[in-house]
Amino acid sequence: MNPVWYLNRLKKMGLSEVLKRLKEHLDIYYSRIKYRDPFKWPYWRFARDDIALVLNSLPGIPVADDWKHYWIYNTEFDLTEPIDWYFSDNSGKRWPECHYARINYRPGNPYGDVRINWELSRLQFLPAMAVTDEDLAKSILADWLVKNPYLHGPGYLASMEVALRWISIYWAVCLFKKPIDVSLQQNLAGLAIASGKFIESRFSTHSSAGNHLIVEAVGLFWIGKALQKEKTGKRWLRKAQEILWKQTLIQLNPDGTNKEQSFWYLGFVVDALFHYLLLEDRQIIPGQVISRIEKATEFMHEMILPDGSFPDYGDRDDGVVFRVNGACKQSPFSDLLNIDTFFFNCSDVASDTPQLKTYADGGMTLMKWDKCRLLFRHAPLGMGNTCGHGHADALSILFSWNNTPVLIDLGSGQYNGNQYIRNFFRSTIAHNTVEIGSENQAKIIGPFMWEKTYEICLTETEKLPSFFVEAYHTGYKEKFGIVHKRKIEWLAPYHIEIGDVFSGFGGVRCKGAFHLGACKTIVNKGNSVEAEFDDFIFSITFPSDFTVDIFHGSEHPFMGWRSTIYGVWEPIYSIVFSFQLSENYHCKTILNIVKH
Repeated sequence: MNPVWYLNRLKKMGLSEVLKRLKEHLDIYYSRIKYRDPFKWPYWRFARDDIALVLNSLPGIPVADDWKHYWIYNTEFDLTEPIDWYFSDNSGKRWPECHYARINYRPGNPYGDVRINWELSRLQFLPAMAVTDEDLAKSILADWLVKNPYLHGPGYLASMEVALRWISIYWAVCLFKKPIDVSLQQNLAGLAIASGKFIESRFSTHSSAGNHLIVEAVGLFWIGKALQKEKTGKRWLRKAQEILWKQTLIQLNPDGTNKEQSFWYLGFVVDALFHYLLLEDRQIIPGQVISRIEKATEFMHEMILPDGSFPDYGDRDDGVVFRVNGACKQSPFSDLLNIDTFFFNCSDVASDTPQLKTYADGGMTLMKWDKCRLLFRHAPLGMGNTCGHGHADALSILFSWNNTPVLIDLGSGQYNGNQYIRNFFRSTIAHNTVEIGSENQAKIIGPFMWEKTYEICLTETEKLPSFFVEAYHTGYKEKFGIVHKRKIEWLAPYHIEIGDVFSGFGGVRCKGAFHLGACKTIVNKGNSVEAEFDDFIFSITFPSDFTVDIFHGSEHPFMGWRSTIYGVWEPIYSIVFSFQLSENYHCKTILNIVKH
């Protein structure tokens, strides 16, 4: 990162966080000296000879035994052959086998996006492999322990990675049917101690608190369960419980949405909390915490379509706490909701009655009418003063008909690779809303950092005789003196009108977009566009003074792309409209569904 990034990051911190990070850096510097020779610190050295892991009863894993063809994003691995734990997606490069503090993994590094390497070292294939090929699972586990010494390599760059890795390892060990040899037992006990100390010293707190902190606490809880007969294990259990109970109420809103403004990370947090519930005594968890988790699952039930499609707002890296295989093409949300029925009594309530429900805490309104669903995003930019995983999507709409996504969110692309790609997928023009003066609604100042959020407010909703929702945001008020207000009027099941009002000065060029799901053909008729889907035609009618262009996999400009798997993007149709603002300008765009 350049000095400007460090200065911006420092501005986001309070004094207590600055002091915490200074202590962390001193500890890191000390660890570079103490553990400079990894061969002197095998994992067994961190535990006494008499420490034995307590094995808990964990459910079996669905069989997935094609270990010669294991996919991580768009890369295939043969797990029956020796694994390069320092694999990089940048051809010809490998991540360094040195102390993690010396590894440059930020944007612009020579190795590529570290997220792909992390996915490999999460070892999430181990529990399923423990059932189908126990000897192979033990061999891979032993190999990882030897080739990834304590604090060395990219697997230690984030404490969340240490937590996720332990969950995979411990689950597999609990499923082993054959005895574990003494040397592996000692190394696993040492790994538990070393991992717990690392997580405890590197919690993602203060301005970094978010999904990472919850996952770290769940990992520490699982370590505590494995060491529950030890004084240290009992302390870690209490520490993890304290964090999880507090952060559940902070990060999950009372209406079931999440403060990070990312649907994927809502699922990630709920997934983590399910893993906490799996090993916890439900009787000791505060009722408010249980209710908040249950509310989040109810919200997900409302949002997810029958095929697992979900509103992909905010960031997404396809990470989960556990997966049977590495392929990310299939949505995990259907399985997550099936797990939900194990803990709660959630059920979908089908209704043909038109429905409008506002999630005031999360900042969105869901409308259902006949076969149509529309989600109107009037949400804050993200959590805390960094808004790290948020996207500049104020007043964006997501729309589906007959469970077919029509107006979609484009996903996230990638995080640590090409920052032009990173910034595009979270930009305003990458969402179904309006960009003013070629600027985003908020200023990007880092891969996971925005300068400041904007004010956004839902001003009115009506359910009868037709749906009406109105909201505004102030993202362009400071620079252009303009407030953008959007009205959604749903007058009939197949007819929706979008009214945009720009209060303030004119003379500025505006550009907006509608990004389409998988349609078959598209026709631009000047001031209207028709997109043909399998059994219906979706049309958009624009004001006569709009200029309308259609992009499909365009490189210049980069437009007409959707990221359905982290690090990969595929062509889709994006309709981009532009117009000139006059003072206090207002316009109307009409959406129609025409059945075949």
